[in-house]
Amino acid sequence: MNVHNYLQLIITTQQMLDLLRALTSNNIKPNNGSLLNTVKSIEAAVKRGIGARHFYVSCRVLKGRVFLREIFICLDGNGKKIVSCPIRYHSTGCGKDKNLVFPASDASRM
Repeated sequence: MNVHNYLQLIITTQQMLDLLRALTSNNIKPNNGSLLNTVKSIEAAVKRGIGARHFYVSCRVLKGRVFLREIFICLDGNGKKIVSCPIRYHSTGCGKDKNLVFPASDASRM
C-alpha cells in the first residue's frame, strides 16, 4: 500500500468510525466532569453508534478522577471491516462502575 492509499484509508475509516458522533448522539459529550458517565454507558453508545461489538476503552486516573483516554476498535488487515479485538485487550484503567470524565481537551496530554 502506498502512502496516498494509506492516508485515504485513514480518512475513510475515520468517517466510518466517527466515535465522537457516536458518543454525542447518546448524550455523552466532552465536559471535563460536569456530566459523568460509566464505562457501560460509553460502551453502549459505541455499540449503537458504529455497530462495533468488540472493542475496549482505556482510562487514566489523575488526582483521584478517572478520565476517558481512548477507545480502541480493531480492524481487519485491509482496515475496512471491524473485527473482534484480541481477548487480552479489554477496558483498562476505568474501573467497573466508576464515573468517567470525558475531557474537553486532548486526553493524550494527561
